Amino acid sequence: MSSEESDPGDTTEEWSRGPKPRKIRKLSWERSKLKNIKEILDESYSSGLNAKQRRTSARVSRCEEVSPRPCPVGGPSWAVRTRTQ
Repeated sequence: MSSEESDPGDTTEEWSRGPKPRKIRKLSWERSKLKNIKEILDESYSSGLNAKQRRTSARVSRCEEVSPRPCPVGGPSWAVRTRTQ
C-alpha cells in the first residue's frame, strides 16, 4: 500500500470525535443590526440540517473575546459602527 492510499479499517481519534469546536469572537466595529441578522441566518441554517449534518458540523460557541480583525474599508453604514458611537 502506498503512502497515498488509506486503510479503510484505520480510524484515527480525530475522525471519531468529529470536527473541533469553533469559537466566535466579537467584532468591535459590528453594529447590533448586523449581529442580529447573522444570528438569524445561523439559526435558519442550523434548523435546515439533517441529523447526519448536525452530527458532523463543528460546534460553535460565542465568547466575549474581541477579534483583532480590522473594520472593513467602505463597509455599509448599517453594518459598521463608527468610532463615535
